Parts: sequence; C-alpha cells; structure tokens
Amino acid sequence: MRIHNLILFFFLPFSAEGFYVGTEFFVSFHHDNVGRYRLGQRRFSVPPDRISLSVLHSTSSNALDKTTVSVEKPMGIVIEEIDLDNPTGGVRIASVNPEGNAAKISSKMILCVHDIILAVNGVPSENKTFDQIMDEIRQTEMKTVALTLGRDSEAAIISFPNGINVAAKPGEYLGNIAQTALYNRIPYKCKAGGCGTCEQSVIVDGKGPRLMCPCVAQIPKKCKSIEILTR
Repeated sequence: MRIHNLILFFFLPFSAEGFYVGTEFFVSFHHDNVGRYRLGQRRFSVPPDRISLSVLHSTSSNALDKTTVSVEKPMGIVIEEIDLDNPTGGVRIASVNPEGNAAKISSKMILCVHDIILAVNGVPSENKTFDQIMDEIRQTEMKTVALTLGRDSEAAIISFPNGINVAAKPGEYLGNIAQTALYNRIPYKCKAGGCGTCEQSVIVDGKGPRLMCPCVAQIPKKCKSIEILTR
C-alpha cells in the first residue's frame, strides 16, 4: 500500500486547472480539489464560488448521525483512510479549505472535519478502497457531488471563525482541534493555561459567552457544540 508520510500541509489558492497549488510536503492533490493523502505517521501537532447546498435527509442509526449534502465542485476537501491496516475500512474528511465550496457547508454545521463518507452520489462506500471512493468523486460528471456523511453521535461540533467545523470527541484538546480547522489566530505563550494569552470567548451548548484557554481546555463530556467567537 502506498503511504504518504504527511508532516504538515498548507492550503493555497486553486490553480486554473482546479488543482490545489501548494507546498510539496509529501502530499498529492488531484482533480476537483479533492486532496488525498494517507498517513504514515501522526500529523505534527503545533499552536493547519458558488455553493449549491441541498440537505437531502438526516437520520441517526448505529451511533452515527447521517446527513446527505450536495457540494459544488471544486469541493476543497482532503480525505484520508480511517484505518491504514484495513484498505476497505472507509474514508473520512481530514481537512476543509476555508476558501473552498465545502467550507460553505461546513459553516452551516452540516459538514465537519472527521465526518465519514458513507456514500457518493447515492452509491454506498462500504467495502470500497480509498482509490475507488476517490475515483467516484473525481469522475462525477455533474457540477455537484452528493456525499452521505456519518458523524459519531457523541461528537461535539466545534465551530471556528474561519467557517470550519470539526467533529470532536470528549477529552480532545481545543488547541489541537483549532489546528485541524486550520485556524491559526490563537496566540500562545505559556501553553499551561496560566498566562491567559490564548483565552478565547466561546459559546458552549448555546450558553455564554465564557472564556476558555485552548492550550489546556478539553471538550467536556456530553457537550454538543462549542462556538469560538471572533476576538
């Protein structure tokens, strides 16, 4: 199995051909602005047009909240394998470009980083390889791609001012989630929660605002949403 050892990556503007234009860092980007990579090691942790939106249905079963959305190409997402040891173990959204079409959906809390792709244009993705799912997305002849997404029903939706949402589990550090959302406007100093440099005003489950320090703050149990407010 081919593996891309991804240390760090950046999103830069799209080229005329619809590819990402970006740094090399062992990342390969492909047509329709669907980035692809496989993880050979953990990602490095540091303090990374038009939209046609159609929510077709939303259900909950098997501990996954399921939603089908329509995203206009170029989509502006990066996907990754869920389990490197299982080639047909599924894929999920690893990152969303804040300037891409998928971000317009993410800003409405309908699409999140870490959502699992369950079907492409109504065709189930179960028991398919990473390459097969990528090909189905890339070869879509229509201007939009219908993605059926699954999200852990216990996950909290963490929303950032750049329009990106991340589905996060209880116990995850807010600072790490900010990196996943490519939100780099949080200043850090002591990284121990004592100096208050990184304090952010947040709304937790619709209540607040209150202050949290992303360097030490973790997602509480049973939390459903945290909105990071613009400083």
